[in-house]
Amino acid sequence: MICVGKVCSIDPEHCTVRVIFEDRNLVSYDLPVLVRQTKINKDFYMPDIGEHVVCVFLDNGSEQGFVLGAFYSKQDTVSSLTNGDKRRTDFGDGTWVEYDRNTGACTVHAKGDILIESESHVMIKAPRVDLNQ
Repeated sequence: MICVGKVCSIDPEHCTVRVIFEDRNLVSYDLPVLVRQTKINKDFYMPDIGEHVVCVFLDNGSEQGFVLGAFYSKQDTVSSLTNGDKRRTDFGDGTWVEYDRNTGACTVHAKGDILIESESHVMIKAPRVDLNQ
């Protein structure tokens, strides 16, 4: 069964959420959020409380299911990204990271400092530079 609902609580430690299905007046059990990888390479993100998500449930009941992901709507629209060759992540504070596979360009627009850390624990802090001067 496939259902659309809104996230009503999150458990980042276990990468699970609870989802309310308003049309049924029902709240799910803790559902795992699907991510791209979990073994050697690890991906992590949590949907926001109030975010619409698509869930899939196994045939043996509403306790066993997964959150497949969120989707864009009239209220939550696509960022300024208009090129299919670009991958972009926008954060709530205005920071964004964009990669263009066509040109190989990677752009980071950060509201705060940019820190690069290596395994030797040498940290590089990029100072703000005003390019308009």
